[in-house]
Amino acid sequence: MLELTHFPEELLDVSDFKEPAAKPIGKPELSMAMKLVESMSEKWHPEMFKDDYHERIEKVVKQKIRSGGKSSAPTKKRGASSKVIDLVSVVQQSIKDAKGRSRPGSKPAKEAA
Repeated sequence: MLELTHFPEELLDVSDFKEPAAKPIGKPELSMAMKLVESMSEKWHPEMFKDDYHERIEKVVKQKIRSGGKSSAPTKKRGASSKVIDLVSVVQQSIKDAKGRSRPGSKPAKEAA
């Protein structure tokens, strides 16, 4: 189920709402839409989905019950990735590589100038 929250200024009075004129749907369009829906549909298998959020909440609640309501140590947060890429140096290297490679039949950049 999808819920959207709207600010009061985003809401229209029912009398202000103009419904678009109904247009008949052509047979080819309807047929294509039906085929598309059928091709993307499959039998519902609820066992394929897992509610990780609910399981984590249950784990926290059980831990709190075991500890007698006392809060436990906060869980460790994942640290930031230590692999940092210097984009400027990557771009500069790419430019150098592109200048070093010349197309067949063309002069290198320095010779052309």
